[in-house]
Amino acid sequence: MENSEFLPDIPPASSHTSIDGLIEEIAMISPLSVQQERLIREKFVRIKYRKKDVVLEQGAIVQEIYFIASGIICMYGLDDKGSSHALQFGIPGWWLTDLNAFMNGSAAEYKIECAEHCELLALSRKDYLQLTGAISSFQIYMHQVILNKYNRAIKKIELLMCENAEDRFQKFTAAFPQFVNQVPQYILASVLGFTPQFLSMLRSRLKK
Repeated sequence: MENSEFLPDIPPASSHTSIDGLIEEIAMISPLSVQQERLIREKFVRIKYRKKDVVLEQGAIVQEIYFIASGIICMYGLDDKGSSHALQFGIPGWWLTDLNAFMNGSAAEYKIECAEHCELLALSRKDYLQLTGAISSFQIYMHQVILNKYNRAIKKIELLMCENAEDRFQKFTAAFPQFVNQVPQYILASVLGFTPQFLSMLRSRLKK
């Protein structure tokens, strides 16, 4: 499942980024019947996106939750000046959506955009509810996914509030090298609570 050394109290990150790997993880909780496995497979829709494609528009009714098979996606919020800030991100093996809106079938407070070319496995809210109601191991698996997302959000707040800039950057880089190396600097800066100019200065200082 989702995680990294950045979150020491959550199980290790999944290396499974396909529907086969996803089913294997769910089956580790409790064996799946042939019918249950078939039901899970038929509910996911594979969608390919290009860099900067918008996956979810702010204000749209949230109909889907996304499992990231490849690429990186980011969730953005707007401040009172209309500037966007990267609040969350997703890498292969993770899930992402505007979770509160998805659970309630309401309008998205945030936008989700691709930081690079992506392939996502989309699960509709209707099918999510069907699967969690019909397959106990899927329900337990998704409960753990949601718990992990909550814990990771708390850890991010701790990182932003309790670590100095240099430690924040170094710990994040050690935890998510793929994200740090692949996304544009302005996205990384936004996730870390920096301006792009400050991040550039910090990187230059650390190289000396």
